[in-house]
Amino acid sequence: MSLIAELQDMKNLYTKLREHLYSYPDHYTASEEEYLMRTPWIDSTVYKQFREGLADINDYLDSTLLADILDLLDESSNLSKYVAFNSQSYQMDFIQEQMDAYEEKLDAYQEQAASLASEKEQEIWDEAEQDVRALFEDLLPKIF
Repeated sequence: MSLIAELQDMKNLYTKLREHLYSYPDHYTASEEEYLMRTPWIDSTVYKQFREGLADINDYLDSTLLADILDLLDESSNLSKYVAFNSQSYQMDFIQEQMDAYEEKLDAYQEQAASLASEKEQEIWDEAEQDVRALFEDLLPKIF
């Protein structure tokens, strides 16, 4: 695949990622101002394809800009941790840790697990938000 074709693929993936990260305050007004969502959904497959595609392109170009972007997309990055967070698994792990999570207490534990998972997801997002802004408001627009 040519470098131009790879860049076009990356632009399409970038657009998909951005669509789930940003929104507009009111679709009925003419406002062009967009805002970063509080806890957006990020497709892990699209994210992985994007990260791997940019790494492949960087192999050709050896770009400082791409290296900076890849640092923020690294598997150990805050954003990658957010993408990898699985709320359902987190909730199930919590419920399984409760020794008395039988039928009579299960509803209460499910509610508590959902609340804790939501708090954990928000905590991870709060850690990733600055990196997301750097990526999507500064670094990536220089390419796309």
